[in-house]
Amino acid sequence: MTISTAETSAGIRAWGPSVSFPSTVPEQGSIPALDPSSLAPRTSAVAKVWNAKKSAIIIAVVLVIALAAAGSGFTVLQRRDSSQMAFDACQQAITINQKSVTRLKKTVESTTSATQTAADAVADPQTIDNLKAAIDKVGDVKQAENSCSPDAEADQNLAADAAITEQTRALGSKNEAILDANDAVASSKARKDALNAKQALGDQLEQLQSVSTSSAVSSADLQTRKQYSDALNMTQQLLLSDQIMSAAIYQSASQQLQAAVDKVNQSALQQQQ
Repeated sequence: MTISTAETSAGIRAWGPSVSFPSTVPEQGSIPALDPSSLAPRTSAVAKVWNAKKSAIIIAVVLVIALAAAGSGFTVLQRRDSSQMAFDACQQAITINQKSVTRLKKTVESTTSATQTAADAVADPQTIDNLKAAIDKVGDVKQAENSCSPDAEADQNLAADAAITEQTRALGSKNEAILDANDAVASSKARKDALNAKQALGDQLEQLQSVSTSSAVSSADLQTRKQYSDALNMTQQLLLSDQIMSAAIYQSASQQLQAAVDKVNQSALQQQQ
């Protein structure tokens, strides 16, 4: 069965009123108009982003310049501080050197008299010669030249500090050598004095041995005889020791021995009366 176009149209009309649909194909020669207001929000957003980026770039550049300036200033300050510290250290080295010169001169003055000690007054005469040699090495004592400069670079003042310190150490070494030599003379003299005192105590004991059997001892009271016997024993033990004591110890033993002898004589006289 064939349906004609007319019948189809009649059928459509029979279903209801006719409906008109707009055409989806633009008419030839017509272009849709662009609304300028639709671009305004996008243009404003792009401008804001660009301004923000430009501000960030400017701030970054300013920070870089500021940091560079601060770094340069810090370097200058650091250089000034190091130069000042080097100058202060150099000045301190000069002060120490001056004190060392003064101390060395006083040491020479105070020890010169020991060089006049007689050779037989010491146990070892070589100590006197050593002291003389130590004093002769001092020569003419002079202070170090003040080569410190506040306007000089740190390296220059540090080099001057090292040179001055080296001279000060040499002065200190000479001072210590003199003091050591002087102590050696004093020790040698003390030993000689101790040997002489020991010899004198031995001679005293030898002379008193004959008194032990004398009538004075036998006639003294019992306590006096005991004190005398104790003094003799102590003296003998002291003289038999290989260790050299001080002269004062030998002299004290001599005084105690003599005091015991005096009591014996006094007791003997009392017993005779």
